[in-house]
Amino acid sequence: MTALESDLKRLVQNAKEFNSTKSEVYEDAERIRKAMSNFMPKHNPAYLDHTYRAAPTPIPQGLVNAPQVGTSTPAPHANGSQESLKVTIPNTLGRNRKSAANVTTKEDEPDEDLISKQVEIIEEMMELTNSE
Repeated sequence: MTALESDLKRLVQNAKEFNSTKSEVYEDAERIRKAMSNFMPKHNPAYLDHTYRAAPTPIPQGLVNAPQVGTSTPAPHANGSQESLKVTIPNTLGRNRKSAANVTTKEDEPDEDLISKQVEIIEEMMELTNSE
């Protein structure tokens, strides 16, 4: 129960940190938080210890300083310089390329115009306020 509570606290904290206070995700996270605060003290045996305080599951150290996917601001380097986040689109279209009509111009070459348009759409989507 303690591990579940910690994981749910991490989920709620992340949802609130990365979403607008008026978003559905934020509101759902608040509902989960309230449900946990009512349920856990009654059902989690850890609460029998009066010094117990539930805490969110820690973020693994390797992810703490990792660049965030979908951010539009450059990530700072250890030396203080800025690096732009680059999104790489894999050049794989599944096993059966022939079933993807108009996706390839030649058997082994993807339609570069289509790929550039897809990248453009993804970049526009990443700039949206509610990009989730």
